[in-house]
Amino acid sequence: MSLYEDVDGFLKQGGADIFGVADISSFEEAEPGYRPQDILPAARSVLAYGIRMFRFPRIEKLSSENIPDGITEYTANFFIAAGIMDHLSYRLAMFLQDQNFQSLSIPAGPPYDGVGLRGIVSHKYAAELAGIGHRGLCDLLLTEKYGPRIRLTTVITEASLPANRSEISNLCEEHQNRCNFACVTACPAEAISLTDGIDKARCDRYNEIVLSKGPIKIRCGRCVWACPVGTQG
Repeated sequence: MSLYEDVDGFLKQGGADIFGVADISSFEEAEPGYRPQDILPAARSVLAYGIRMFRFPRIEKLSSENIPDGITEYTANFFIAAGIMDHLSYRLAMFLQDQNFQSLSIPAGPPYDGVGLRGIVSHKYAAELAGIGHRGLCDLLLTEKYGPRIRLTTVITEASLPANRSEISNLCEEHQNRCNFACVTACPAEAISLTDGIDKARCDRYNEIVLSKGPIKIRCGRCVWACPVGTQG
């Protein structure tokens, strides 16, 4: 059995629903300081994978205060899924290290750059390069099976695994006649536009100030709910 098959089986057994590999050379055009090779100079592969999330129909309804119903269960499951991925990533990095390949897991959630609103490495960018999906208008990664209803994480490794080179079509453009830009209409913060895509700062202010109103981080999820892409999940 190959190392790729070992990793694939490890991830499936651990709960991952989708998996791909990007060669380190494909990150050469990424912004310096946020490339996997900036963190692990001898890296040869980037493993991107994710776990699907539930559909949350209660988010469809907005209150008179412009707040979605169902944000409590959405937020809880949002962070539960991230926790599962972080636990799996840690174990995978240790598994690869035991095979004498230095590896590093990148968290699915915090810590991250709260000012620039970006992670150490972009999971979405890594997943695109690994052939998992394609980012849509709202900057969510869209996958053929699960649409945007997926949490992602990444492991950087010195192991050389065969890369997934197949390109995923632009699922957002393909579904625009069907959805009529549903994410734009659904966003209660008006943070998504046809011309500029997602305004991350505006989205973050809505989540952190309007919804949270305190130290507990609440997530909206309306753009995820509204997107019609995905046959499962």
